[in-house]
Amino acid sequence: MLGVMLVAALVARVIVGDRQITDVLVPLVMLALFPFFEWSIHVFILHWRPKRVGRLTIDSLLAREHRAHHVEPRSIPLIFIPAKSLLWGIPLTVAIAVCAFPRLPMGLTYLVFISMLGLGYEWTHYPHSHQLQTENACVPGHLA
Repeated sequence: MLGVMLVAALVARVIVGDRQITDVLVPLVMLALFPFFEWSIHVFILHWRPKRVGRLTIDSLLAREHRAHHVEPRSIPLIFIPAKSLLWGIPLTVAIAVCAFPRLPMGLTYLVFISMLGLGYEWTHYPHSHQLQTENACVPGHLA
C-alpha cells in the first residue's frame, strides 16, 4: 500500500508541476524531524500500555501488534505496519498533504517523501528482524 501511495503521489507531483525552490525545504525539514517523530511514535503509540476505563480496556491495534512483534521478531506479518492501520493512516496522510501546506505541489512533495521514508523504514526494519533468524539458524533451540 505504501508503494501504491508513492507511485500515485509521484505521478500527481509530476502532473501538477509548479516546482519551486521552496519545495526543497519539505524533505529537508522532514529529515531533520524524522528521528523525533519516529521516537515519539515508537514510545507513545507502539509502546502504549493498555488502559482501563471502568470495564473498558483501551488497547490499540498498533500497540498489540508491536508487542506481538517483540515476542516473535522473526514473524514476517508482524515486521511491517499492519494493513488495517494503513487503511486509515494513508487517507490521513493524504489529507495532511492536501490541507496542511500552502501550495498543493508542496503537499505532494510531502506525500512523495513520507512514502519514501515509510518504505525505507519498513525495508530497513525487515532485514534487521530477518537477520535475527539467519544469525540464530544454527543455534540449538532457535527456530529458523
